[in-house]
Amino acid sequence: MTMSPWLAALCLAGPASPAAPVDLEAERAAVQRADSAMSEATARRDLAGFLAFLSEDVWFIPNGAETAVGRDGVARLWAALFQERGPTLTWRPTEPDVASSGDLAYTRGEFESKGTDREGKPSTRTGRYLTVWRKQVDGSWRVAVDTSDPGPPPAGSSGFQATRERGETAKAGDLDYAVGRFEATDADGKPILRRGRYVEVRRRGSDGGWRVVASAAVP
Repeated sequence: MTMSPWLAALCLAGPASPAAPVDLEAERAAVQRADSAMSEATARRDLAGFLAFLSEDVWFIPNGAETAVGRDGVARLWAALFQERGPTLTWRPTEPDVASSGDLAYTRGEFESKGTDREGKPSTRTGRYLTVWRKQVDGSWRVAVDTSDPGPPPAGSSGFQATRERGETAKAGDLDYAVGRFEATDADGKPILRRGRYVEVRRRGSDGGWRVVASAAVP
């Protein structure tokens, strides 16, 4: 019997090696370091250093402003923050949650912004943020989606009408996120006074079901 060249090559190659297990503790530490380093770059007004932590197709979803897409869009949105006399911004991330495949993660935490109000008096604003991270080919972690200062559903709302615009699922199939537009509704399903974008992160449990582990609704 004559063996075809491709079959002979396959036999010589042998069985595929199993993928090396992911060191989740190391990946969580890497995401934590990246988030903290991005905060430090922002505090010292290092725009290039800040942008280096963003993926090319990043979405930034601020409260009360248009969503910025891509690094250039974020740079324009945050230009005032990096000016010498602009407000300062720092944040403190909590322990990240990382997919078992080590390719998708998210962090949450608190931020603090200091500046001056319209009367020139010192002012401080605090809030919470949610960031989704994607691992790059070179092993680094970069921001895929970020949103800050998410608020609670408006009074009188009983649900949301949501339209998904973007999302990803980890290779392991145990962590995913979705981004889209929402419209809060009353008990009759009619729109009320809040519209915006949402970010939702889900984790798959041992029973195979999905549960929301982090979310934000930003007007």
